[in-house]
Amino acid sequence: MASSTQKPSSSSTPIRKYNFDVFLSFRGEDTHCNFMDHLYENLLGWTIKTFRDDELERGEEIKSGILKTIEQSRISIVVFSKNYAHSKWCLDELAKIMECREEMKQIVLPVFYHVERSDVRRQRGSFGEAFFIHERDVDEKKVQRWRDALTEAAYIPGFHVTKKGYESNAIMQIIDLVNDELKHNLVGIDSRLEKLMALIGIGFDDVRVVGVWGLGGIGKTTIARVIYNSISYQFDGASFLPSVCKQSMLEVQKELLSDITGLFYEGLNVDGGLNKIKEELQKKKILIVVDDVDCLSQLKDLVPNGDWLGRGSRIIITTRDKHLLLEHGVDAIYEVQGLDFEESIHLFSLYAFQAGFPKQAYKGLFRNIVNYSEGLPLALKVLGCFLFDKPIDEWESALYKLKHQPMKEIQDVLKISYDRLDYKTKDVFLDLACFFNGEEREFVSRISDLAEIAITELNDKSLVTFSNNKILMHPLLQQMGQEVVYQESPKEPGRRSRLWRSEDFTTKAFKMMNKLRLLKVCRDHKCGSMVHVSTDFEFPSYELRYLHWDGYPLESLPSNFHGEKLIELNLQNSELRRLWEGSKPLEKLKVINLSHSQQLIQIPDFSDTPNLESLILEGCTNLENIPSSIWDLDSLVNLDLSRCSKLQELAEIPWNQYSLEYLNLAFCTNLESLPESLCNLKCLKTLNVIGCSKLPDNLGSLECLEKLYASSSELISPQSDSSLAGLCSLKVLDVHGTNLMQRAISGDIGSLYSLEELNLITDAISQLSELRELGLRHCKSLLEIPKLPSSLRVLDAHDCTGMKTLSNTSVLQWQRQLNCFKSAFYKKFRS
Repeated sequence: MASSTQKPSSSSTPIRKYNFDVFLSFRGEDTHCNFMDHLYENLLGWTIKTFRDDELERGEEIKSGILKTIEQSRISIVVFSKNYAHSKWCLDELAKIMECREEMKQIVLPVFYHVERSDVRRQRGSFGEAFFIHERDVDEKKVQRWRDALTEAAYIPGFHVTKKGYESNAIMQIIDLVNDELKHNLVGIDSRLEKLMALIGIGFDDVRVVGVWGLGGIGKTTIARVIYNSISYQFDGASFLPSVCKQSMLEVQKELLSDITGLFYEGLNVDGGLNKIKEELQKKKILIVVDDVDCLSQLKDLVPNGDWLGRGSRIIITTRDKHLLLEHGVDAIYEVQGLDFEESIHLFSLYAFQAGFPKQAYKGLFRNIVNYSEGLPLALKVLGCFLFDKPIDEWESALYKLKHQPMKEIQDVLKISYDRLDYKTKDVFLDLACFFNGEEREFVSRISDLAEIAITELNDKSLVTFSNNKILMHPLLQQMGQEVVYQESPKEPGRRSRLWRSEDFTTKAFKMMNKLRLLKVCRDHKCGSMVHVSTDFEFPSYELRYLHWDGYPLESLPSNFHGEKLIELNLQNSELRRLWEGSKPLEKLKVINLSHSQQLIQIPDFSDTPNLESLILEGCTNLENIPSSIWDLDSLVNLDLSRCSKLQELAEIPWNQYSLEYLNLAFCTNLESLPESLCNLKCLKTLNVIGCSKLPDNLGSLECLEKLYASSSELISPQSDSSLAGLCSLKVLDVHGTNLMQRAISGDIGSLYSLEELNLITDAISQLSELRELGLRHCKSLLEIPKLPSSLRVLDAHDCTGMKTLSNTSVLQWQRQLNCFKSAFYKKFRS
């Protein structure tokens, strides 16, 4: 690899930030032009970040920058040579290294180059001669400090390089040990390496291109580096190309060529460099790691075609952009996952406590830090460094500050991905960060134009993930996005593009937001809504698409409310008495949620909201009537009237109501009966009538019904000839605590062919004197059946794995058959 001397960077960051993997301490005149050069080049070749001080003419006093560099290195390699002890600079380095070993657990590897360990330990030979000179003009305490450092270092297991031995063998032994030691600090690395190695497939003769994809700071480069160090010796040539997106392509091409051929190339342009790469790499077995790629052209200018390479070659690409890998046509993609909780504790402890486990006194605090980081190694390391050696009160202060002001060192890394987005995708990212983290994907796509395309791109770039169709954003990414919006106008909230914190909502702020698209005011659970507005409050924007205001404080929306573009209206726990006065044409409105608005007495006619899909009025305890126009909505899918305890009746449902799929009337205790026209809900899938009084007799005509929750209801009247027969799609039946007649169940249960879940008081089964068949297949939570009717002839308890016994004497006849069912299941399970 093309190399240059690396110099320590000045930093105000905490002491345990590692700028280097290895610090080399040596006497230049003894080793510089042979052993040290080879060791240094090999360390760099293995992508081990190494500091070597190239000042051959050193002064009497060691520079403070060198001492700081020693502190910022994971490992120090001390090469003891004939004249090492003659240098006061070297002895000062050694004293500092041994101090770091004692206080900071730094790893020290001594190398005895053409000298005896015992001479170093006892300061004999050339080492004794050196101290004979030092004792004349150096302070006695300092001399003793040097002697102690030499003695202690000589007892550490290390490497002995003799004049007769091969230096190359010693160098490879040192490299192996350094790699092993560095790997010990890589928490959770083994399982991740195993998965990636399986994709790389060392030993197969094909040419493979493997992508390593993940969030910034997740550890892509670290994993790629460890893989490279582990397998590069198996190839004819190898090159690790770091941070490709930050370099000119011509320089990257030159570095690749230099790594493979050992030569330096001048006078090339990008096209010429690509031709030269093809010429030099053709038919060789090559390993190339292309790190941090953000543009497809970067790959095309390096190795656009795997056919150029020899059999068995491997290309590993690290990136934050999954789509880029797919476009390039990689053979496999490995997604780097965050650390789990235990791994996070371990990694954080290494940096915060210099140990593999936390101090007990910090238990509650470190858990908060780990939760805050949510498995992101970058955050765990930075925060661990920051909190290292700080008292508990400073930890508490830091935790409070982190919630309001993210650490720049973390945010700068994460913001790189945001800065690479186009304008529209940035817009959707900020919407998610400020309003919609954890929301349904379909919901976000509905609210924001072109959001689906942007959401896919954000997922490709590891800025969001999906779980159960919800969009999830890492808390640190969310904090970064909110900080971007905050910095738009730190002192004037009204000038920002988005508001989401209660303390920023003021009448003045609202007046300034004449392009307001999204408004979300969340209730503070401790003290209720913190947003107070006057009765003459107005919305200044005609652009409003989403209005969510928990605890909305006024009796109605303002008279000037413009909702032409409104898609969702969510005013839970509001003080509304009526939604608005007069007519409001809201053709784009799809969702109205006024749940738990206990003062609500009237809702508007729905003829002006023809595209409404969901109406949620749960817990509106003063609402007495629902306008009949509700049934005229051709798009209405969900109607939730649960706990509307004053609701007296429902209007008749027209015969052609085909849209409604979910109807919730649970605990509508004042609703005396449901209309017989309920059967006109041809597409109804879920009906919840828990706690209601009498239901219509023709429930069996709801052929699409999949779930019926009717516990504590008068499900079927004793005078009725109707039954549940006909519910051929029913999967869930909850009739716990009903007055369901035994004739109804005994006649109907055999016809419910799709039934998967039944909730019924088991004692009632014994009263079903005509019941001949009872199916309990796959009821894994069923523990026992207390009593069965004598009429029963068939009991199917197949796969009821939780049931151990049929304890009642009246059902002992079924025990043997039950055991047979279970035995057959377990045999199948084991196979």
